Amino acid sequence: MKHLIAYCALSVHLGTLALADTSVSERDVNALGYARPTSHAVIPTAAHVKSFRTRVVIGNLTSHEYSITATLYGPNGLVGREIISMPATHYKGWDNFFRSVFDYTGNGSVVLESEIDSEAGDAADSRYKFYLTAEVYSDSENGRFSTPVVNGIAPLVDEGDRAYNFGISVNEDQRTNIGAFNPSDAPVSIEAEVSDESGLVETVSFEMAPYSWQQKPISARVDFGWIEWKTSGATYLWAVSVDNRSNDGTLVYPMKPEAGAPTPTESGELQACTGETVLRSGGQCSLDSGESPIGTFTVNPNGTSCLSIGGFTTCSATAHNLRNAAVNQYRITFVAARNDDGSWVISEISISG
Repeated sequence: MKHLIAYCALSVHLGTLALADTSVSERDVNALGYARPTSHAVIPTAAHVKSFRTRVVIGNLTSHEYSITATLYGPNGLVGREIISMPATHYKGWDNFFRSVFDYTGNGSVVLESEIDSEAGDAADSRYKFYLTAEVYSDSENGRFSTPVVNGIAPLVDEGDRAYNFGISVNEDQRTNIGAFNPSDAPVSIEAEVSDESGLVETVSFEMAPYSWQQKPISARVDFGWIEWKTSGATYLWAVSVDNRSNDGTLVYPMKPEAGAPTPTESGELQACTGETVLRSGGQCSLDSGESPIGTFTVNPNGTSCLSIGGFTTCSATAHNLRNAAVNQYRITFVAARNDDGSWVISEISISG
């Protein structure tokens, strides 16, 4: 599914190097997207590489003309800094922000900060406010596939914070990249512990130089798992899940439990897999040895299904037929088939060991 972002409704023609400069009074103001105006914003991950571009729209809905300082940081730190002038009650848009504003090819993060309002006096936030939306996209013969990268306000995760990304999957049809931007003048170390019901499956480490951007793939297979983040300093963190066939993606920021809350767990216990279990897209049941869960059977959104026990995983688009198979220390019989409507039915199951 293509992810549509709010400013698509602006209907502005943006060519390869196009720059829109249009009176907001002629447009639907709500189409600018950001939940609230801000004076300081971060586009945590953006690109001008291969077929990927970054589309950005900035809106000034005030009655004042002011400037915004845009600072680009790449894998090696500061890349460049540019001043963007914002006429009163106008917006500007770029279909290839990195090339148009910075003449840059690569990946990175952008910090945007508006000019100080000299008439605001001693107000706590005396800078002018603006609205922002941004997406990374790739054009193909089947249309444009995009990942919104500003669809909310990215939270800073600091040392000692408990921060998680949930619902992480890596398989034949889906990849997940995780990234970080260090906005400070000190180096930061980060560990992303990737787990699923079988336990810890991979730890992805980042050594972040000051003002640097990094993004790495999760290489281990994960079925609806989670990431626990640990960082030595304040950083912006994210996970991007991408469809391998279309490059359509979803960016999600970490969630931070309130102080004193226990470690988050998936809601409810999984139903046990039985010889009569029927699962539809997104469904999952637990493979139990006695009363102990040892793995899962999962039906993926694309219609395939996967049987996972510890480090062993087998997936199929049509059927599973394990009979008295040795898997780790267990002996397993597991027979399941896909129905015409896309659901899966388990007809035989036994686990010993």
